[in-house]
Amino acid sequence: MQLLTLQFCNLKLCGHHKPGDPPFSLDVTPTKKQNSTGLTWSVGQTDRSLAMEALYRGQLSSLPSGWMSHELCLNSGIELRFRRGACLWYICVSELIPLILCTACLHPEPKERDQLLHILFNLIKRPDDEQRQMILTGCVAFARHVGPTRVEAELLPQCWEQINHKYPERRLLVAEACGALAPYLPKEIRSSLVLSMLQQMLAEDKADMVREAVVKSLGIIMGYIDDSDKYAQGFELMLLSLGDPSERVVNAVHQVFIPAFSAWTTELGTLHTALIPSLLSRIEKLLTQGEHGLDEHKLHVFLSALQSLIPPLFAVVLQNAPFTSRVKLHEDIPAIEVTRFPRPASPLQDMAIIIGSRELLSSLLLLYDHQLEHEGTTGWESLLWVVNQLLPQLIEIVGRINVTSSTCVHEFSRFFWRFCRTFGKIFTNTKVKLSHLLCLTIMLCLRGHDKQS
Repeated sequence: MQLLTLQFCNLKLCGHHKPGDPPFSLDVTPTKKQNSTGLTWSVGQTDRSLAMEALYRGQLSSLPSGWMSHELCLNSGIELRFRRGACLWYICVSELIPLILCTACLHPEPKERDQLLHILFNLIKRPDDEQRQMILTGCVAFARHVGPTRVEAELLPQCWEQINHKYPERRLLVAEACGALAPYLPKEIRSSLVLSMLQQMLAEDKADMVREAVVKSLGIIMGYIDDSDKYAQGFELMLLSLGDPSERVVNAVHQVFIPAFSAWTTELGTLHTALIPSLLSRIEKLLTQGEHGLDEHKLHVFLSALQSLIPPLFAVVLQNAPFTSRVKLHEDIPAIEVTRFPRPASPLQDMAIIIGSRELLSSLLLLYDHQLEHEGTTGWESLLWVVNQLLPQLIEIVGRINVTSSTCVHEFSRFFWRFCRTFGKIFTNTKVKLSHLLCLTIMLCLRGHDKQS
């Protein structure tokens, strides 16, 4: 059996290994003479795997007997030496992480726990994707076991210390940890300190991969925030990240942040009363100021955000329709046509995901088309807002664009194409009342996109 030899400075192991106990995973050599007996135990791969799996699931009670003792004490200054050379480093790290976290969970002294968690976050100089995942999985197991108070007091400071680390891989670990630990933090800390940390990294970090991770973690944070006063900060974070020079960061905004932010504003009831009107007002202001030179990049930023809000807006229309009480799920509901909706930028923008299931969406669409064709929109406030406020404002905005600007025409044409495809043919034919010229432009655009798709 291949053994790893680990030497822990000032390590004391107090325990009793009885005959018949499962083998332990460490060959331990104390660095100082102590009254306690130094024990040397070996481990088989099966026992290591079971122990790690139990730890990562937060099931400390499932650890093999004798694998962990609350009397195991680790101090700073871990030294490692191997009989088989550097090739054992990965195996060692995979076993050190649960060992460190188990001890940090159970150690009675706050100072020692802090040193252990500091070792955890500094264990690997430049952790790769798999190594970061190991550390994050361990942190989540730790958080589940110790609760929000200790996560705030012990884990979060380790993240804060590394927020400006010189290696981007370490800053990336911080950005990912903020999202992974979000469900286990006190809600006040989630919407204040963690949000501020991510905002600082989004504005200041020079590494694209770090800012991308920040945007994804912000999306997770938005899924847990329940403080309506944070809406303005969330909106500014959306605009800031949409203006990022990196394409991968902007893609993360559309794929993760905007779906999460729009879901939260839907809960607040501000998707169509605040978020969409705010974007429209910025577009109007941009067109007014750009009479002598339009900032086409900003126009693209605002219109792309507006496009990403079309699916959640349509979901609000369906979920607040007069026919929702008549929805029945049964086996003979026809499947949704593949071409019914534009291809979503991510699963979070898929209408079936937003609504809850493809069966529910299909049933709602049948009732939606029937309502529009036979019963009208009386009492349907969300759809009346689209027809009486959103569309007239969009038409007024389109009337201001410079038709000689191909970029501008293309951006608006693409928006109307996605809008009409999402709200459907019956809605487009009966509710979209535009001038003949604009109708012709949209029809030509729709035909062009249909040919491409």
